[in-house]
Amino acid sequence: MGELERLLRKIRRLTGPKGQRLPMNVEAIELIFRHWSDMTFIEGVTSQLGDPHYRFTPSVLAICGLLNNTATPFIAQIASRASRPDVRQQLYDLVRDKIGGQEREVAQLLGRADRHLAQELLRILAKVGEASHLGYAVHQAMRNPDGAVRLQALTVLPQSELQRHQELLFSALDDDEKGVRSKAVHLLARVRTTETHARIMASIQSKVFGNYQLDEKRRYFTAAALTGDASRFLLETFNAGSGLLSRRANEHLRHCAAIALGVGLHRAALPFFEKEIKRRLKSELVIEAVEWATVHLECAREERTRQLYDLFFAGTLTKARGVRRNG
Repeated sequence: MGELERLLRKIRRLTGPKGQRLPMNVEAIELIFRHWSDMTFIEGVTSQLGDPHYRFTPSVLAICGLLNNTATPFIAQIASRASRPDVRQQLYDLVRDKIGGQEREVAQLLGRADRHLAQELLRILAKVGEASHLGYAVHQAMRNPDGAVRLQALTVLPQSELQRHQELLFSALDDDEKGVRSKAVHLLARVRTTETHARIMASIQSKVFGNYQLDEKRRYFTAAALTGDASRFLLETFNAGSGLLSRRANEHLRHCAAIALGVGLHRAALPFFEKEIKRRLKSELVIEAVEWATVHLECAREERTRQLYDLFFAGTLTKARGVRRNG
């Protein structure tokens, strides 16, 4: 292996008279290395990296570094075979350094890669890839059967590209994993279009929505309030069954409607909130939301933003740290 490394180095350093790099030499050298920069060669060279005591590991890494950029997807695929974490990291560093021109080829691995490899590749592409390449990578990663990979894919989606990838986010609303759905609805809350608002409302009114946990339902209702005018729907939902102790499912909806009315800064809801508080038979869940929304309406913008962050990321309702006294 050491001899092979020395041979490849010599070929890379071949020059013309007086050490000049001749174009014809460069083309010939690239052609030679293109032949070696395939999966068969790389698998053979790296086959012993599973042995933590393999003495030619430095030569293997050097050889991979000498190959053409077309070797990058193959280096990425074999990186996880290395038993030593430092060697794996050096291989991932090579992928990062040699990814130029190979972004789409590397991204195509994301649909079937295991969790560790996929997450490493997403991190690399997020750091060095252009927005268009990263968007393509996210689409590929969303085909991965591992929910953790799909979640990270949405996490690295460029904020400036959200509307462009609106349909992808719509599909993610139907994902099997709660975390993926919650991330998608959070991102969509920033895309304030008619289509986004309609899609979120459709999710809220779907049959499967009733199976979601309360914190997830809150995210959807909040996104509906942020992407369009849902005030009529929210008031009707909040007032539904208000004359009786509601079933748990209806309590969830009324709780979420109250939160969304507060987020949407709908002061017209205040009389209904006051009436709810004065009722003799109360739902603790609904009262919690009413009290939160009433205070949220009076908070400064920075505080409202902080509370929304907690609602989307932590799934919790946090108390206000400061309340405006005038307006």
